[in-house]
Amino acid sequence: MVINASISGTPSSLRKVHRMMALRNLLYDGNCSRKSLAKKLGISSMAMTRISGDLINAGLVLENGFIKNDNIPGPNQINLTINKNSVFGVGIVLSAFKTEIGIVGANGEIIESQNIELEDISDGMKALSILIQKIKELIKFKHIEYSRILGVGISVAADLDVSKKKILGAGYLGWKPFDIKKTVEDQLLLPTFIEKIPNALILSETSIGCAKKLNNILLLHSSTVLGASLIINNEVVDGAYSKSGRVGHFNAHKTELICSCGRNDCLNCVASGWSILVEAGMIEDKKYKPELVPVYAKLLNKILSNKEGHMVSEKINKLFYSAGETLALNLTKINQIIDPQIIILAGLLSKSTHYSSGIKDTLRSLGTDGISALSKLKLGNVYIIQATCFMPLLKTIFTPNFNFEELYHSSLLVEENIANKKVIA
Repeated sequence: MVINASISGTPSSLRKVHRMMALRNLLYDGNCSRKSLAKKLGISSMAMTRISGDLINAGLVLENGFIKNDNIPGPNQINLTINKNSVFGVGIVLSAFKTEIGIVGANGEIIESQNIELEDISDGMKALSILIQKIKELIKFKHIEYSRILGVGISVAADLDVSKKKILGAGYLGWKPFDIKKTVEDQLLLPTFIEKIPNALILSETSIGCAKKLNNILLLHSSTVLGASLIINNEVVDGAYSKSGRVGHFNAHKTELICSCGRNDCLNCVASGWSILVEAGMIEDKKYKPELVPVYAKLLNKILSNKEGHMVSEKINKLFYSAGETLALNLTKINQIIDPQIIILAGLLSKSTHYSSGIKDTLRSLGTDGISALSKLKLGNVYIIQATCFMPLLKTIFTPNFNFEELYHSSLLVEENIANKKVIA
């Protein structure tokens, strides 16, 4: 999990850090006793009792059954677990593949999610306004108190400014620049956190996915086009101008296809979902067109789900395999440069066994460097809507600067004890 915060060394600050660390461990493990948590955090049992008391009083943690001490003298230990219904995060996904909204609980578990069919996503501002209204309706439908919602996560297939407040453009979707953060906060009146889709996924994988407790991670997102996200030494690498991760524009070889950037030799032209569709003859125009992105996404989804029975052929399977082969050649080079602990395959194409086989078989044939990359390869297991909704929680309750006192007094999660008010440091 990525935590970026500036804290002092005062007892109050250390208590905040210990609360955050206790929550993180409960998130990783699902449940844990006070004794085990104290050992993991390196603090005394008395300190752990205070920390767990803070979290229970804030409504974030519940006592949930006992751990039997069959071979150890003394009473059974009480299990602690995160209260999934204590606080919530809501999210909006805006991409070529799908537009989706949802709500997750404090432990990252999906409470509700909905796919929202939009006739046109080429106007980012208009599409976002529709989804904001749908979010309001979903919150009302689930009877969730606004005071329990800690923020809104937004995942977009678009370029963001360095502050992650504005859409600079979206070559794949054809969007014009606009202030996405202000648009959402003005209408929902909630703190809003925005990330590109690969970044949202990699952040969630470190906390509730396949990369827990790791701090050097590469995530490859393969869908209609290719993208990536990178964490080095526990920091998401955005780049100087917030343009990192554009692996789809790596040089491959010349083709008859024309990428959104105007070139014909991009990795997007040989290893993406769009290129597979063109080579399969399912898309006639060999130039990538933002206005056709929803068409690309729907066709890919039909192929991968094979709902109509006749969509998949030996030719298409070979195209998926070949695309995986080409990606693997570049994957080895990236692994040689950054040497991550894990390489996560995410996105629509990761569902294809032929695509994955093309990657794995090629890595096996590339000697020790290929085997090194293969040994790190994992399939991502967090849905994008789940990652998006969990984003505001990651950036609030799982950081040491979260205001527990405000939560305790204003969220109505616990009964207020007027005679003996508790103020959490």
